[in-house]
Amino acid sequence: MKWLEGLVHHKGAKLITRTIEGDLFDSETELRTEYNVDVIINASGLAGTELAGDTTCYPIRSGPIRVINNGSKLPKVDHALTIAAGAFHDSSEIVFIVPRNDNILLIGGIAEPNENELSLTLDSPIIKRMRARCEAFLPNPKSADLDPEYPLASGLRPFRQRDVRVERDLRWRGSANGSAEEAVPSRIVHSYGRGCSGWTLSLDVPEMSQRLLKRRYSTCLRELWR
Repeated sequence: MKWLEGLVHHKGAKLITRTIEGDLFDSETELRTEYNVDVIINASGLAGTELAGDTTCYPIRSGPIRVINNGSKLPKVDHALTIAAGAFHDSSEIVFIVPRNDNILLIGGIAEPNENELSLTLDSPIIKRMRARCEAFLPNPKSADLDPEYPLASGLRPFRQRDVRVERDLRWRGSANGSAEEAVPSRIVHSYGRGCSGWTLSLDVPEMSQRLLKRRYSTCLRELWR
C-alpha cells in the first residue's frame, strides 16, 4: 500500500479523507465543483450500499495470520500453497499459505459472509482452527515468530451478490422545467465489488473505467486523458 500511495502521489493525486453520505448522485454537482474535476469514480467498496443504492453489497470477513518468513526460524517458504474450499467440509475455512515480498508469510484462511465486526483475535476459535489446519498441512510455520507489528490481518472484503460493477451511472440530471434538451448525464463511474480479487483486477478495472469515460465523454475529457 505504501508503494501504491507513493505512485499516486508521484502522478499528482491528492489523498483527502472525508465522509460522504447518501446517494453520490445527489452530491455529484457539489463535489465536482468543490474539487474542480470532470468525473467521479466511485470505488468505495462496501459503501456502494449507500453511495450507489446497491443492496447487493455485503462483506466477507477474513483474518490471515502474519508470521516472519526470513529463514531464521523456519525454512523460507517461497511458493504459495492453497487448497480449494471444496476440499473441506466447511467451505468457509480453507488452507491458504502465501509468502509476501516483505519477508512475511500469510497463514489462512477464512471467509465469513455478512460479518461486519473486526473483533477477531488470535484466540478466536475460528482463528485457532485456521492455524491448526494450516500447520497440519505444512508443519514449518509452527516455529515461526508472529509479525510483532501486525500479527492478524483481519479485514472485510467488499463482495456483491452480482458481478463486479464497472459501469457508468445511467441517470440523467434534468433541468428545472424537465426539458430533455437541457438534461445532462451523470459523470459518475461505479467501480466496486471486487471482493478478494482487488489486486488481480487492479489493472483491468481502471482500464475499463477509462474506456467508459472516453467513450461517453470523449470531447470534454480530451485533455484529461492525453
